[in-house]
Amino acid sequence: MLGKNEGDPNMKRIGWLFPRTSIVRLGCLLLMVGALGTIDVRAQLGEPDLTTMNTLRDVYGFGAVANWPSNTNPCPAIGFGWNGVACENDRVVNLIIVCGTTKLTSFPAAEFRSLTALRNFDIRNCLVNTAQPVALGSLETLTQLRRLRLDLNPGLTGTVNDLFPNGTDWTRFTTLQWSGTPIGGQLPAGILDRGNSLIVRFNSMRLSGPLPATGAATHQT
Repeated sequence: MLGKNEGDPNMKRIGWLFPRTSIVRLGCLLLMVGALGTIDVRAQLGEPDLTTMNTLRDVYGFGAVANWPSNTNPCPAIGFGWNGVACENDRVVNLIIVCGTTKLTSFPAAEFRSLTALRNFDIRNCLVNTAQPVALGSLETLTQLRRLRLDLNPGLTGTVNDLFPNGTDWTRFTTLQWSGTPIGGQLPAGILDRGNSLIVRFNSMRLSGPLPATGAATHQT
């Protein structure tokens, strides 16, 4: 007795046109396409930040320090981007560089100032040559900054006023850690006003003057 559809010539024709192995392969391909559909596809980094990041990599040595590969996008549409870099809405929002044996030799403030969407800026243990110290530069255009770490840079000199020469809204910061970096000058009024939501470490610096009034911030001097 013939099984279901065994006597149907149309079914035999379909089996001839699409062998069982081909049907299995087609099913696997559809599964792969479905899986690819779940990959997070983002807009890769564009201008103006792309030129700035390439300049930091190629001119100022950040590529060697952080292993940023040439001919790649810092925040590609698919896959992993550059070490220590995060982007949102086509802008760089995180720049975190913690140096190992390879160090930086400059503080390119002009390039940093163009990354105006930065919220997290962290340059640690990168400027250590005290025989040829590097001067701080202004970061006053970085009005979105919430976290600023410049600790363990004994070869970086300047004052708090050099960082923000025209003042800034200190209450926007959640972290200010500059320990081990010889930044001098007087701490401005209001720098500790955020209270317990602010982490501050200012030990081993060259600060002068009285400690500003604090809202119970977690701090060291």
